[in-house]
Parts: sequence; C-alpha cells; structure tokens
Amino acid sequence: IVHDETDRVERILVVDDDSDVLKATGKLLTSYRYQPFLLESPLQALDLLLSSPNRFKVILLDWILKSTIDGATMLKLIKNLLTDSEAQIIVVSAHTDVSSKYFMRLGAFDTLKKPFTSEELLNLIDRALLKSSPERPLRQVRADLSPEQLKQLEDSSDLVDAFIQNGSVT
Repeated sequence: IVHDETDRVERILVVDDDSDVLKATGKLLTSYRYQPFLLESPLQALDLLLSSPNRFKVILLDWILKSTIDGATMLKLIKNLLTDSEAQIIVVSAHTDVSSKYFMRLGAFDTLKKPFTSEELLNLIDRALLKSSPERPLRQVRADLSPEQLKQLEDSSDLVDAFIQNGSVT
C-alpha cells in the first residue's frame, strides 16, 4: 500500500522499567508505522504528559515499576491531572487476571497480560485507537490489509454512513 501525506503516524508512549521490553516493543511498534516514545521512568513520563497532554493516542503502562510510583498510581495521576487527555491507557502486567477490573475502574482502556504476543498487543492498540478516534476509523487500519480488503471495509463504511445520513437506520 502506498502511504500518502495524509497518513498519520500515531504516537504511543511506552513506560516500562525493563529496557529489553522497551526495545522489543519499540521495534515492533515502529515496524507497524507507530511512533513509540520509550521511557523507563514514570516520573519522566508524567513530566512529558503534563507538558503535552494530547501528544499520545495510546499509553502502554507497566504496572510494577522500579520507582516510588507504580503503574496504578501513574494511571490515577494521568486521569486526575490530565482530564483533557484523549490517550487510551493500556496497563501491562503479569498479574492482569487479578487486577484487570481494578485498572479499568481507575480509567484504563484495557489491560494486557505479560507475556503477550505481538498480535495481541497490536490488536489492543488498534482497538484503543478506534475508540479514541473521532475520525473515520477505517482510515487508520494498519497497512497489513490488502488493498482489496481495505477497499471493501471503506465501501461498507460509506454505505453505513449513507444510511445514517438518510435516517434509514433508525
């Protein structure tokens, strides 16, 4: 697929104190045309978010961090200090089976259990981007779809939009 200048490269903040996880996640996200910002320090991440609250569409936040601030505290701070932020927060943890509902009550979009596959991560990011996007979500579909598949999705979306505009759906 040829990408034109209207394609947006979504920025994703990744906060994890494991440098190997950061590197691998950054490499994967870059290969799928996302722009990852990798930080080991939750305090640096908070400073970055405070200076530019809508810079990121998705935040991947590790729960257990080698810091005085853990992922749950960071999530609370983001939700309470950055009320205008549209970023969808995904909490990553080896313990999400127990804590998933807790994080979602705090405002997380979803949780992801370690270890995870690249497909699980990318699917969750796609879902988060679709939720946060006020624009036509099919314009943000990853480039791994064939041109024919993308055209079919866009045609279906155009048809639904026409029904909605004409009041034929209600």
